[in-house]
Amino acid sequence: MNIDWSKAPEGTTHFHPNVNGYVEHWVKINGGKSWFCVTNFEKEGWKQDFGKLNTKDLVAIPDITAEELSAKQLEKAIEQIQSDLNCTAGMAKDIYMAGYRKFEIVEEDV
Repeated sequence: MNIDWSKAPEGTTHFHPNVNGYVEHWVKINGGKSWFCVTNFEKEGWKQDFGKLNTKDLVAIPDITAEELSAKQLEKAIEQIQSDLNCTAGMAKDIYMAGYRKFEIVEEDV
């Protein structure tokens, strides 16, 4: 199983693979409570898990510091900006640090 931890939302402590009828999702455990965030739907944010947490299938975040994970996320964002705007890595980093974030507008049926 190859988990791209750089895609994990902030606060992730575990990953739950697609096993035992569960869709793969990120997990955040804090203070006896847990939340989940389905992969590829990270923009929808964390949802509190009110069921009993089955920890046997969880994969703990590897021994990587928050700084290292943030650095990987920054690197990925810079690469995306470079691709989108056809600019140098230095320019892309400056654009990111100035607050640029790519987002998609999703139209919902009301």
